[in-house]
Amino acid sequence: MHRFTLILQFLLLSLVSEAQIILSSDAQISLLTCDPGSELYSTFGHTAIRVKDPEQKLDVAFNYGIFDFDTPGFYSKFLRGKLDYMLGAYPYDSFMHEYRRDKRSVTEQVLLLDSLKKQTLFDFLANNAKKENRYYKYDFFFDNCSTRPRDVFESVMDLQLDKADIDKSFRDLLDEFLPGMPWADFGIDLVIGAVADQKATEYHQTFLPEYLMTSLDQKEGFVANKKVIIDHSKEREERFKASIFSPTLLFGLLLLLELIFLLLLKSKESRWINLYDKTWFIIMAFSSIVLLFMWFGTDHIATKQNWNLLWISPAYVLIPLIKDVNRRKQLFFFLLGSNILAVVSWTLIPQNYHQAFLPIMLIMIIKLWRHKDKQNKIGRA
Repeated sequence: MHRFTLILQFLLLSLVSEAQIILSSDAQISLLTCDPGSELYSTFGHTAIRVKDPEQKLDVAFNYGIFDFDTPGFYSKFLRGKLDYMLGAYPYDSFMHEYRRDKRSVTEQVLLLDSLKKQTLFDFLANNAKKENRYYKYDFFFDNCSTRPRDVFESVMDLQLDKADIDKSFRDLLDEFLPGMPWADFGIDLVIGAVADQKATEYHQTFLPEYLMTSLDQKEGFVANKKVIIDHSKEREERFKASIFSPTLLFGLLLLLELIFLLLLKSKESRWINLYDKTWFIIMAFSSIVLLFMWFGTDHIATKQNWNLLWISPAYVLIPLIKDVNRRKQLFFFLLGSNILAVVSWTLIPQNYHQAFLPIMLIMIIKLWRHKDKQNKIGRA
């Protein structure tokens, strides 16, 4: 967040949270749903609550998606899931400026509330915006900028969402927003674990702003009217267009290259091919460390129980450390077996793999098989 914006919203927070503002009969409270953007952090859209009262000269956006880049140890806390997010309150026009600039559509649903519920909802937000109350530990699936307004509506408006499973997992819901970002989709599927493959419910799917908007539409007596404030539907279509250069295409081509190495260069030793192989082993070792860290070293629920560690094995870290020929041979057989097991159990494990993972597994199977033969040659020498 820019420092000026941060100062501005803190000033408004103080005004809103400390003053006892009584809303007039003309006041209205609405849910703002913002389209996905082109940056990774904005891929799944955004949500805010607007409180507008012309008589009180009040037009405020309450935003649960605020964090401060100047937080000490920002990147470390962000990676470990320990970064505090907070409720910000700032002028509606300032909130909307970002979406006009980035050409992202914004839809407004004016909530059907009587005067008492309007005041109760506003008082709750004002109290939640106080310094001692505004911070919370962000969780991508279960506690974010969209689930917080949902929880407020449950408390104040008696919103009741179905807790029965729907025919979609959390991963399926994410995939709906990623056709135009195949590499982001690949990276997300690499990092998030089996938790993402649990069946979601109508209640759970509202971690995505657009699903919260849809859920309110489907509940009779919650939305007075709905309108698109900013319309950039054409830009949205462009963002959602599938990209030709995908991980599946790239790793498919690299698999073809690996087959060429296996079939045509089997009897030849190449310094460049060995260097290429070592680069793959280094990448796999580094990736395994990252996945282990995201599972055991962070508070992110979504990155737990990651079965990708079956084929991105931490045993890759041992390759440069083991010098004994027989033990290296055993290590390569172990890694070969873990990759074969990952392929064979593709549909059996409780986690959906990205389709690009298959050519990577096959690349590693061929590569490990070639190096297994090299260990045999070393042993016979």
